[in-house]
Amino acid sequence: MLAVFSMTPEFRDWAISLIRTKYYSSLKNFLVRYASRENIEDIIQDTCLKVAINLPRLRSRKAFKSWVFMIAKREALQKIRKEKRFIIFDPRNLQTAFEPKFESLPCLEGHEELKLLIQGYSICEISRMRKISPASVKSRIFRSRKVFKSLNC
Repeated sequence: MLAVFSMTPEFRDWAISLIRTKYYSSLKNFLVRYASRENIEDIIQDTCLKVAINLPRLRSRKAFKSWVFMIAKREALQKIRKEKRFIIFDPRNLQTAFEPKFESLPCLEGHEELKLLIQGYSICEISRMRKISPASVKSRIFRSRKVFKSLNC
């Protein structure tokens, strides 16, 4: 049996007030590791919502604090993933912006694959064009990006 506590409004209010009073500052300090200060309030709000929804799944009151912190961490990581997912690049603008920088780089394995990726080709298309496995393409692109970052391009 998963639910140990009955989902009464009083119990839910107790849980949310506990987060807002007793755990608020430590939760805020904990979330600094995972999110920007601007997003922390939103993450705490989302955490309270998730706690209220999933409270019947809590097995023990002793585990409440660690359970809340686990939910907060997952919410922070999910917010980071969503922000990364919505960064939109136009491959044509990206290609023209990086073309001079690519020309100045030393010829290393993976730069051609990175150029093709920036031009809008998928990993599978690049692997077929270059006649290498998709894993090799990913590895070469990873190394090329690393070199690109180290040169502050």
